[in-house]
Amino acid sequence: MKKGETKVEPVKDSTSDFTVQTGDDTSKLELGATRFTTASVKINGNQVWTGSLTPTVGHSVDIPKDTKEVNISLNNAPISSVKLNNKAVVMSAPAQGQSATQRQMNLKFNN
Repeated sequence: MKKGETKVEPVKDSTSDFTVQTGDDTSKLELGATRFTTASVKINGNQVWTGSLTPTVGHSVDIPKDTKEVNISLNNAPISSVKLNNKAVVMSAPAQGQSATQRQMNLKFNN
């Protein structure tokens, strides 16, 4: 991919998995919310951030070049927003029996 391009696609038959391709060496993950909530981020299985999100205070995480997977836990998913390199990442509706509030997003990088 060209520098500056990012492609995020949902994995077929999954409500939480996405494949990511980017032409950039590093990526920027941006978390936001329309009301108070909490979230956490893991990169390659290591916890890198846990904290609160509000309408005025979001959080961004720099994702290094060698990243294979980013896991995001959202404690109030319907009011949360996730962007990767300024591209919105939108989860599909939860599967039957899954919580609409407690959601996990898994971004798998194919670079």
